[in-house]
Amino acid sequence: MRLKSYFASTVDAAMHQARLELGEDAMLLDSRQAPAEARHLGSCEVVFALPETAPETPAATGPAQAKGPARQYSDLAELRRELDRVRNSVERSSSLAAATAGLLHDPEVSRCYSELVAADILPEIVQELVVACAASTTPGSRGHDRLRAAVFDEISRRLHVLPQAGLPSRNQSSNPAVCVVGPPGAGKTSSLVKLAITQGLPSRKPQLLVSLDNLRVGAGDALMHYATLIGAAFLVADSSRPLAQIVAEHRHRYWIWIDTPGFGPREADAIAELADQVRAIPEMDCHLVLSAAMKSSDLRVAVARFAPFGPKKLLFAHLDETDTYGGILSAQSASDLPVSFLCAGHQIPEAIEPASIRRLLVLLAETGASAAVLAQVGRAAAAQ
Repeated sequence: MRLKSYFASTVDAAMHQARLELGEDAMLLDSRQAPAEARHLGSCEVVFALPETAPETPAATGPAQAKGPARQYSDLAELRRELDRVRNSVERSSSLAAATAGLLHDPEVSRCYSELVAADILPEIVQELVVACAASTTPGSRGHDRLRAAVFDEISRRLHVLPQAGLPSRNQSSNPAVCVVGPPGAGKTSSLVKLAITQGLPSRKPQLLVSLDNLRVGAGDALMHYATLIGAAFLVADSSRPLAQIVAEHRHRYWIWIDTPGFGPREADAIAELADQVRAIPEMDCHLVLSAAMKSSDLRVAVARFAPFGPKKLLFAHLDETDTYGGILSAQSASDLPVSFLCAGHQIPEAIEPASIRRLLVLLAETGASAAVLAQVGRAAAAQ
């Protein structure tokens, strides 16, 4: 089942728009005020449930196309789970919004709330942080520095890092295999090369750089150039050989670094096809590469788009192209994945560093933060 939203100035207008497209039998899941990032589309939003594929007409449906009882039961169970998830999410969001509204009359809470939203942290995460930290302090003791320090102490408990390339292997003769996936322009290729230099070269083991981007002419040229510079082998994979076969043939000889195409929002089928190959290799360490310069709302969509790959970690690039880093916390909350590495700039390999909670907290806190808040950030990081 898929969800689709319709926006208009009133709920009735949005529902009319949905009924025209989907028919009178479409299932309404929710109606609500549009979030701030979609307000330009209309002040009201309605959410409808859609089947994964368009229903076939009775004339076109024969015995071969009809769903069996087991498949129908599975679809119904999936629909119920999705409805429960949506219902719980709506109830939780409504409860958080109500609790936050009751706190925002306090000027210090309101100021802290505005600063977190300005840092591009998703509003629902800001609500969670403000409610949790305001509850731990009394109204008379909520100085700005104290409240903001409490917020970053709470953030420090939510952040997770795992700065390593490769998964632990029981087979000591096998080398790590690392794959990067992500949206177009996120910095996958340069990040992969930086990892190969900083993580692979010190091991003094041969390396193989593999390009799976056979969709565009010359797409692997940059990776081949980098492979030549660092003395690594290079391979362009074609569709005739499964990725699992390539890894099995070369992993005993090389560190394997795999680059993938940048898939856009309309390439769900291509994502699913390649994701099946990546997930079929249990020892594959898949990093989802995201640009820190993307908006939190876009990062959340990207996390969902690349979830079929089963990424193990998040890697953030383009840190030098933004002054707000709330998207890092937002993407991690949406994915529940640790952050592996951070990249800032085009210099190879200098512009990469292992992720640490201290570094992430400073990125989130440094804009407009006082010395007292930064000191608290340091203490929170040290406690992790």
